[in-house]
Amino acid sequence: MLIKIYGFLSKKPIYYLFALIFIFIFLFIRLYNISNSLEFFGDIGRDHLTLYEWWITGKIPLLGPGVSYFSLHLPPIYYYINFPIFLISRLSPYTTLITLLLIFIGVYIVAILTFKKREYLIAVFVAALLIIFHPQYILQTRLPWSPTFAAPFIGVAVFELLLLREKYSVNKFIIFSVSLAGAAGLSVETIPTVFAMIISALWILLHRIKNICIFFASVLLIFLPLIIFELRHQFFFISRYLLSFLFGVNEWNGLSMTIIIIIFLIIFTYIIINWKQKKIIKNNKVLFLFVLFSLSLLLTYILPFPAREHDIFGISVLFFITIAFFPLRLSFVISGLLLVLWLNPTIFNSYFKQGHRTISEMENCATNVCSFEHDPMYISVTAWYIYHKTPEYQFVFMKNGCQVNDITYMPNWTNKMLVIADSETYEHGKTAYNELTLFGKSIVEKKYDCEDNLKGYVLKKVN
Repeated sequence: MLIKIYGFLSKKPIYYLFALIFIFIFLFIRLYNISNSLEFFGDIGRDHLTLYEWWITGKIPLLGPGVSYFSLHLPPIYYYINFPIFLISRLSPYTTLITLLLIFIGVYIVAILTFKKREYLIAVFVAALLIIFHPQYILQTRLPWSPTFAAPFIGVAVFELLLLREKYSVNKFIIFSVSLAGAAGLSVETIPTVFAMIISALWILLHRIKNICIFFASVLLIFLPLIIFELRHQFFFISRYLLSFLFGVNEWNGLSMTIIIIIFLIIFTYIIINWKQKKIIKNNKVLFLFVLFSLSLLLTYILPFPAREHDIFGISVLFFITIAFFPLRLSFVISGLLLVLWLNPTIFNSYFKQGHRTISEMENCATNVCSFEHDPMYISVTAWYIYHKTPEYQFVFMKNGCQVNDITYMPNWTNKMLVIADSETYEHGKTAYNELTLFGKSIVEKKYDCEDNLKGYVLKKVN
């Protein structure tokens, strides 16, 4: 039966049909009910605010998103990737989602059109299937931020590394280098995987010195804006990183890593059995990928920052591609077991649940308030989440014509503050948090009832 399936899939038009089906499923899971279920707050709000400030000021960012582990910043490639769609979509709050989906689909289509060998084509389909249904990939592409963007870059780098093992070419190495540098520039959590792949590449191509130069030139290009920032500020972030690296604490997490380790042991057992029978030598891609995955997993455990469930976009890609290159029967069995686990109805339905606040409700509230309020205002929020800085509301209100800012950056900028009460109650004189304390004594000048559980209070400072 499997032989018939294998022969059926060897016909190129069938690949295109499967590719279209996979793209449809991918988009459906990511976009169904997205206008009601996407939570536009926190990091995603910060990212859109940064893009908006770039658009307004014309100043190109030299720093990317912050890294909470070390109080550091990534290079700004993340903002550079998103900015074109931000302009094309007319400053859409869905910018990062659109960009991410285009990157995933673009990489997938190029792989299908480029690979000629049946082995690689089937591997692309298996890896794509696992990415389509993996819970964290679904959640993080429905609320996209920088770590999610690294996964396609890692995938490209892994396949190019496999191709380099078969036959070297400068073009392959350039693609490999740029992809790997891009992944590292988009997510610090991919560093263990990136480092493991660098070791593998240097081992394979050690005799080609110019290749090493190409790789480090790619890294330099990606990180150049951050390097410029560091030179201007006496290596501020590098010094902090060294301190954090020396004194950081690792926190080994839960379910995702446990599943990976269990299947890791299954794969290891399979390799040992087949090694004794010398079958593994005939298909040493599996052995190579398994060693690469093992090294990446080990480094993930050693590095001084936690391996959380949403930080798996390096090792998970390696894991999926390793499964994809197993013999067809074993690859189908492992993939099937994983899909059964991931397609649990409770988990699957959670992707589409109603969010706390829709973007359209935020936009409508901003339109209402900004049509009347023309004076500069600070903005803060009391909401269902614990933060009172509100880059998401700052972006939405600025986009709709309000002059707003964060009081912690410009404490003497204005004598008005807009307090957004989002799914929380605001009681003037009783509700207390840092931004209100910084603002000082005030009176409620006006109240806006945007929704039943979304209100705006315009405060005016008094002596």
